[in-house]
Amino acid sequence: MQDSIIFIDFEGSKTLGVLEYGLVHCHGTNIVETNSDLCSSEQILQYRDTQLHGIANEDIHKKSLFTSHWELFAKSRESSIFVAHNASVENNFLKWTWPHPRLSINPLNKENQSQSWGPWIDTLNLYKKYYPKLETYKLRDLIQIFNLQEKLMDLGITFCPKTRCKYHCALYDCLASYCLLNNLILTVYKNYSVKQMLIDSQPPKMQMESWQQTFPF
Repeated sequence: MQDSIIFIDFEGSKTLGVLEYGLVHCHGTNIVETNSDLCSSEQILQYRDTQLHGIANEDIHKKSLFTSHWELFAKSRESSIFVAHNASVENNFLKWTWPHPRLSINPLNKENQSQSWGPWIDTLNLYKKYYPKLETYKLRDLIQIFNLQEKLMDLGITFCPKTRCKYHCALYDCLASYCLLNNLILTVYKNYSVKQMLIDSQPPKMQMESWQQTFPF
């Protein structure tokens, strides 16, 4: 896997917006850079919000709104393929903030350009495809099932702020998705390309359309 890919995770809600973002930039399976920050909100956070992700009003009141980070995400989409666990959530957060990125290469058909945040590699859909009999596909549960917690903790200690080195923290959850995809590369995708992962991440109808575009009869 030699393409430039970026693992993305957001903490927040449609009402509050993005309160924290995490990005793990990779070339192949190597992490080359990480980005993460808290973001302000135009709404007041409630206790139940803080209980979920550990972010309180006092943590973000001096931070910029997520909208100020347009350039980071626009440039990332121009240069890389996005990866997330349950990618529709991250895609929606981006679309709610910026309906379209700048015109970029379509990774499924590089002869065409796209003004979309996707297509995404989605580790949730990939695990459902290749391990269809699991009882759960939650991020934390998959890490436990495939014995990846120790590796994730080592990465968290290396890259995450001490107070944000746990689940429901954006950069930590990105690193969890990174562990899950690397596990698939070692066990399933030894001879497959990133394009194949993209195709396998799409709903069945879109998978067939992607195959036909990639390998026309």
